[in-house]
Amino acid sequence: MRMRFTARRRLGTAVTALVLAVLPAAPQAAAEPSGAGASERAAAPTLVVGPVSADGEASVASCPDGTRAVNGGYASASFQHANGGSIYDAVLASAPTKDGKGWFANQLKGKVQARALCAPEDQAPTLVVGPVSADGEASVASCPDGTRAVNGGYASASFQHANGGEIYDYVTAGAPTKDGKGWFAGQLKGKAQARALCLATG
Repeated sequence: MRMRFTARRRLGTAVTALVLAVLPAAPQAAAEPSGAGASERAAAPTLVVGPVSADGEASVASCPDGTRAVNGGYASASFQHANGGSIYDAVLASAPTKDGKGWFANQLKGKVQARALCAPEDQAPTLVVGPVSADGEASVASCPDGTRAVNGGYASASFQHANGGEIYDYVTAGAPTKDGKGWFAGQLKGKAQARALCLATG
């Protein structure tokens, strides 16, 4: 009887081992995205704050090496006006730099500060610089086929004002085109230049 019990126990052990060998392996936890990987994919762009410019000069927020501008803006550090209270200043530019590696801003008279949001080059949009418009006309920066505008900006190529210094011009447009395939900019009197940041639609 003891031998028969031992044989049964050995047989049961062998069958159990066989069943475990045949069962599929449990999914490994590594197959799911790790918390670190998910946060890297969702990481926000790097913020770069440019210096406060001198009066009437441009401020440039330059992106770190290996990154490009994906967005940006400006903050006025001083805004000048005539003694009588009339507007005597205007923002002439808020746009990606021509090389796409930063954001710049400019005021006619006062001080301004540019700010850039920068992402790795392989994640950044394509920069398209539109032509300089004729006086009072619009400039359009058209995105390449298969892409659409995700951001953009404008730069004044000429700004007109009255002899006494009072503002005689202003930016009338700085926005995506109605079809979303570019960015346009315009001025009431002078010349403007649009700049578009474009991403693939697929």
